[in-house]
Amino acid sequence: MVIITNLFLQKQSKGKINRLAEEGIKIEGGVGEKNVYYPPEGNWKGGTVQQADMVANWWNNNQIWELKLGKAQGSRNPAGFVNYTKGIITRDKKRLDPKEEALVMEAFEKAIGNGAKQVEAVLRKEGVLKPGEDFTTQTKIPLEVHDILSGRGSAKAKLSDNSVIVNGKFIEGDYLKKAVANFHIGGTGSFVLGKPSINNRIAMEAGATRLEGNFELKARLYANSYKATSGPKVKIQKVKWCILPLVILISFLQQR
Repeated sequence: MVIITNLFLQKQSKGKINRLAEEGIKIEGGVGEKNVYYPPEGNWKGGTVQQADMVANWWNNNQIWELKLGKAQGSRNPAGFVNYTKGIITRDKKRLDPKEEALVMEAFEKAIGNGAKQVEAVLRKEGVLKPGEDFTTQTKIPLEVHDILSGRGSAKAKLSDNSVIVNGKFIEGDYLKKAVANFHIGGTGSFVLGKPSINNRIAMEAGATRLEGNFELKARLYANSYKATSGPKVKIQKVKWCILPLVILISFLQQR
């Protein structure tokens, strides 16, 4: 709310606004991962997407925002099915831009080359993988073995890469498809995503520029934990095992 309020006040040459509602401005915040429907407006064609962090309804026009802290990271881009033993990646959700997809694949392949053999060696030593069995994103890893794999300088940490650099257009591709046309990074500033439109006009009028720059793609393993079930009532017990999918994250902190 502070961001939008400040942007609005910067546009005023007279007087002081005490209540946003009296000026036809409504602020709504989003909490959680639920899906909501945003109707067609400007460059947004309409659809059901993950709820935005904040929506400022400005004189019957929605300004949809993503809010990040300086150390925050961007949307997760999963690799899909990965055979780490053979170095094969089967992508089920490719990026629309072939050049961006090539950068994602480069990051994934470098990460696998940096640490897949070390992780696989631990899994074989601990008896997780049977002789001849490949290490994949579907390999079920007991949590006690995951603990061995984890930590600073561990085998899991080495299966990563942050050498691939992308620009602001790459980030736009992740957020414009979720109706987000305005972006705030705490400690850095506010930016607009995409071409000028009614979706980002208020921020632009207040001086926000299009998000540009160089950002690190961070490819790493992301543990998904699962719960064991047993008994006639299928009682949920403590987490017993996990799998290790490979994902891409964008760092907003380290820019070159």
